[in-house]
Amino acid sequence: MTSALARPALLAALTLAAAACSADQALAPAPPSLATGTTPVYQEPIPPDSPGQCMSFDSLPVGTRWGASVGTPKGSIVHKENNIDMWVTDFLPASGTAWYQDAVIRSAPYPDVLINRALLLDKIGVVFDFSAFQFAIDRVTFRFVDRSTVENLAVDGSPVYIGQVAAWPTPIVRSMILHDVVLDLRAGIPTRGEVTIYGDLNSVRVGGAGEEPITSTDMPGLWLDKVCVYKAMIPHEQQPPHPL
Repeated sequence: MTSALARPALLAALTLAAAACSADQALAPAPPSLATGTTPVYQEPIPPDSPGQCMSFDSLPVGTRWGASVGTPKGSIVHKENNIDMWVTDFLPASGTAWYQDAVIRSAPYPDVLINRALLLDKIGVVFDFSAFQFAIDRVTFRFVDRSTVENLAVDGSPVYIGQVAAWPTPIVRSMILHDVVLDLRAGIPTRGEVTIYGDLNSVRVGGAGEEPITSTDMPGLWLDKVCVYKAMIPHEQQPPHPL
């Protein structure tokens, strides 16, 4: 997390980034943050498929829907899975006012990235909240398929970056969200792959909107799957001694 000495510079970067957003794009309140922890010097990954570390959506029936069409209030926690909470919020377009439409569970149409069932975002945002984890987090990953006109990204309540997923690793995004973003893109249309965000995270906000479908069975929007948390560990020799 961020030291006290570094905060003025980071706050200045966030202020500049926030100025790029339209004044009429109201943001939902950020989830609560954890206390600042020790920066890990050694990373021990937890397998993403291990119980208690991933949100995969496979336990939810196809057709499960949240958003304006079914009267879900913004800010509602709509799904809990393996210590990860997901709540719904606005989607911010490239211009104009915020949108709030629907998030739907559907059978995954891209089996090279998505598994069984996945979350489809159409003019809506979701926040993945990791505050239930009692350990320092090394990184968070999630898989995506980009059938969206533009995407949203924010970390730990930062200003929302509005742009294509493929543009997320640029320096301005790193300075805005205070974490490095690494993309593993797979060949093909649409753009799809896995996003990795490094740091002791409290929350990640993602949003997407649909565009005209390519075929009658290929649903537009931003698809998400396998939101996974990895644990950061401190080497044994740097841990405090056991009490006598």
